Amino acid sequence: MLSGGAMQNFSVMAMGVYPYITASIIIQLLIPIIPAWSETMKEGDAGRRKMNQWTLWLTIPLALLQAYGQTAILARPGATQAGAVISQFGFAQYPLQTLVILAS
Repeated sequence: MLSGGAMQNFSVMAMGVYPYITASIIIQLLIPIIPAWSETMKEGDAGRRKMNQWTLWLTIPLALLQAYGQTAILARPGATQAGAVISQFGFAQYPLQTLVILAS
């Protein structure tokens, strides 16, 4: 998956699991700082499930932010062949096309 120019052609593999890992790290760092979250973690299994749910919800905006950043880098002129295709779809020019690119 990582060979044969898949990264150069902006594959789904380029997104990876980084948004989830980042969200998990952020939640873990905030648990000792926010007293309500510390109490939630002391509830046992129910508290862990709630924190996992918050981690999943935090993953969504982080994934959109990462998708926007990667697409903006790839859409630069001369960056990759995929950048030319992304630019043709109207990335950052038209809101609906940009939303479709980010969602995909």
